[in-house]
Amino acid sequence: MILEHLLKKTMFKRYVKSRVIPEHMLSGQITNINWKQDNYLKNNVKLSRSLSPYCADNIYARTEKSKIASRVLSYLCKNNYSCDDVFYELYSKINVKSRQKANEFIRKYKKEVLLRQQYIWTLNEIYDQRQSLSKLFNHLEDIAEYPEYSESKSNSQYVKNAVEFLNETEKYKDHQPNGKFTIADLAIDIRNNYLNELDKSLNSEAVLAYWLTQRYELLSNTDLKKVGDLLCEVYKIEYKTDIQRYRSKKRKDYDRNRYIPQKSSSAAEKKEKVRKLKTKGYTQKKTAELLRISRSTVERYWKG
Repeated sequence: MILEHLLKKTMFKRYVKSRVIPEHMLSGQITNINWKQDNYLKNNVKLSRSLSPYCADNIYARTEKSKIASRVLSYLCKNNYSCDDVFYELYSKINVKSRQKANEFIRKYKKEVLLRQQYIWTLNEIYDQRQSLSKLFNHLEDIAEYPEYSESKSNSQYVKNAVEFLNETEKYKDHQPNGKFTIADLAIDIRNNYLNELDKSLNSEAVLAYWLTQRYELLSNTDLKKVGDLLCEVYKIEYKTDIQRYRSKKRKDYDRNRYIPQKSSSAAEKKEKVRKLKTKGYTQKKTAELLRISRSTVERYWKG
């Protein structure tokens, strides 16, 4: 049996979004929390506020502030928490544009909560078929790896140092070291280290490992989407022959169904069809094309 939603990444995403999650089940999983009583949220609010003075002139500070909001959104989704207030704390309540950004994240959070459950339902459905999809799961097990993953440094002073340094060394952006121990090489090396620390994420092998052990709490929505993409890629490899046979059969069925011999109409039916098209303003030539009859037949019925 071919799983059609694994044939293409776009088909898989459409399939996921088509899943209907009962409202009572979705709302029943969400817990409203106070950001002041959650250490993770408190630390991120503190960090975001410490970056605010730099944002006007420092693109890295603005980028990092946006990442903080995204991490908070991901944290809330992964833990089934709800806390709209925290987004207003991450962005200034005075600045109109900042309030708009906070509102955008709140709207995005609500969409991501639903999407997360749709992905989990779909991925669980596939996981439950692991015996019948043994080739797929054997391949996934071979490439899955648990990472030696340490938390990135997130204390305020470290991040502030990073964004200041990145801003000051903007001229070295996208440059490669030339192999000599120069100030430029040192700056490029430190830039790369800072960027890596500020933007750590799980690789594909780690994402698979966590999904195969059903550790959804460690996976963000981005990671869940990555699992879906990887499933489609591996499925096309392991079931290549089956997919080719399936598509060949689908094509034959399509061609067969497309060719349906037209039932020949009686003279009275043809005359009535010609009359209707004439009253709608069609020309004799267009009428003949639409009805697939000769011009002479149309002319004969045209005056009748």
